Amino acid sequence: MRSLGASDLQIEVVGNARRLRFAASLANVGPGPLLLLPTGPGGCVSGQHEALQVLHRDANLDGKFQRSRDREGSRRVTGCMLRHPGHKHWHFDAMAAYSLRRAGSSQALVARNKVSFCLRDNLKMPGQRAVVPRRHFGRCSRNSQQGISPGWVDIYKADFSGQWLRLPGNVGSDVLCLDLEADPLGRLVETNETDNATSVAIRVDGTRVRKVNSAACQ
Repeated sequence: MRSLGASDLQIEVVGNARRLRFAASLANVGPGPLLLLPTGPGGCVSGQHEALQVLHRDANLDGKFQRSRDREGSRRVTGCMLRHPGHKHWHFDAMAAYSLRRAGSSQALVARNKVSFCLRDNLKMPGQRAVVPRRHFGRCSRNSQQGISPGWVDIYKADFSGQWLRLPGNVGSDVLCLDLEADPLGRLVETNETDNATSVAIRVDGTRVRKVNSAACQ
C-alpha cells in the first residue's frame, strides 16, 4: 500500500476556526490484491467486527496476480471494521493517519492517528499496470469484502467527512508539512513496508492554501 500526496487542498472556516481540507488516496502498487473479509465480533469492541486479511499464493511464480489461477494462501486477523456514522457504511479502522507539522520539525501540531476507510477501487493508478482491468471492489456493506486491486487507487475526496485537520491559530505564514500514512499501525501484510508515508509542503495565507517546494518536508 502506498499513500499518495494530499491533493485538492482547501481552507474551510467553521466559527472562529480554520480547517485544512484535502483529498487522500491509497494506492495498491503491489503484485496482489488487498483483500479483507468481515467476520464475527472477535476481539473488537461492541458494534464492530474483526477483519481477516486474505493472502494469495502466486501459483506460477510470475509475480503477477491472476484471479482465476492464484488461489488463497492464508488468512489472518488484521483489525476491526466499523460503521462510519458520517459515511453511513462500513470501514476498516486505522487505514490511514494524517498530521500537520512545521517544516524542519518532527513534532505534529495536529493529527488524526486512526482514520478509517471503506476500501474500494476508485480509479486506476497513473503509470501503474492495472492487473484487474475493471473495478472489482466497491461495496461497503456490513458483510461485503473490501479491498483495493493491484494498480488501483481508493480516493477520499476533500469534502468527505473527516477529511480535514484543524489549523492552529499560530502557524502564520510558516511552511507546513502535511503528512499522510497508510496502515499506520502496521496491521497489514505488505510486500513493501517502506513506502506507506508521504508528505507535501504547504503555505496558508488566511483562507487560501497552496503547495510550495520545501526539502524540509521530504
